[in-house]
Amino acid sequence: EYLSSIHDVAADVLERARAAEATDCPGLIKADEVIFECDSWDTADLSNLDVVFVYSTGLAEMVRDESNVLVELTESLNKRLRKGSVVITTEYRLGEGFRLIESADGKNDFIGGVSTAHIHVKESPGDWE
Repeated sequence: EYLSSIHDVAADVLERARAAEATDCPGLIKADEVIFECDSWDTADLSNLDVVFVYSTGLAEMVRDESNVLVELTESLNKRLRKGSVVITTEYRLGEGFRLIESADGKNDFIGGVSTAHIHVKESPGDWE
């Protein structure tokens, strides 16, 4: 997460999930395998990540083509993620180097309507591979 305020909320929810897993819901969630980073996709070390979620609903200014592709994010993730990583975006898709697996609509109370999630798999190796 780029914004520290959102990162802090996510980290708090993760800690509550870990506590619930240990007491109320054993085996329900593998919270010990989840991490949240407060960083930019241009500087963070993403080389060991299996799944990345990008709440991209508010990133309209980063869409650079008529196909609703997040061009800058695509370029950065192509360099930084390993082949086979899964990336989930909202509203906008990733471009070359990523294969769209599925898209699904769901309620989004934050925007007062419906969002579309796009699930991609990275097909090319990262710059270090």
